[in-house]
Amino acid sequence: MFCYILECRKITLRVIALYLKKIYYKHRLCNIKGSVGMRFFRYLAVLVLVVLLLAAAGCGGNGGEVAEPSDNESGNGAIEENGDENGGENAAPEVKVAVTPPEGWEAADESTALVSYMKGTASFMVVREKVAAGIDGLDGFLAKAREKLSETFADPEFSSIENVKVDGYDGRKFFFSTKVAGLPFRYLIIYVFRDGYIYHLQGCALGDDFDALLPEFEAFISSFRFE
Repeated sequence: MFCYILECRKITLRVIALYLKKIYYKHRLCNIKGSVGMRFFRYLAVLVLVVLLLAAAGCGGNGGEVAEPSDNESGNGAIEENGDENGGENAAPEVKVAVTPPEGWEAADESTALVSYMKGTASFMVVREKVAAGIDGLDGFLAKAREKLSETFADPEFSSIENVKVDGYDGRKFFFSTKVAGLPFRYLIIYVFRDGYIYHLQGCALGDDFDALLPEFEAFISSFRFE
């Protein structure tokens, strides 16, 4: 359970890597001096640490709660995703979802995500999680998820929670902010409850870029549908 937090960390790692790449091409390694150079190597050191943490983490041992989807691109730019079709007792039921990406977003390969897109250093993804026994539906999952986010990220700041509908299903929407390697990140998160599963819709961007990208995250969410 909460494998989406692993995906969230992986996306954050990718954003840091892209940010470091921008610094490199802007300054060139041989010209990095003083505080800029120190920041560069500090970010690089943290990046290596995060890679090691990700290598040690995983979603194994969850009883098949998260499907391994297969990707099929539709003709209109939307992506359809198929759930586990093994038919085993613990296999997740087949599911198909689709989104229509705004202009400039490119599909990304994330192992446990039903949908994943990147645009520069910003990302949008959808991850499915089975609601475990003992968790009381959507609000119970929300409380546990925020607890896990607080354990994973340093001093996150959470917004108030908004009740929403996504494709006719109940959802909970909130924002949270944190810092990773000194970089500010902001996230838009919506949990959608359907047939015993939570569908985690998330937009992520560097703090300075988030407000400009928020309409595009909202466009992703508005286009999300079960098929």
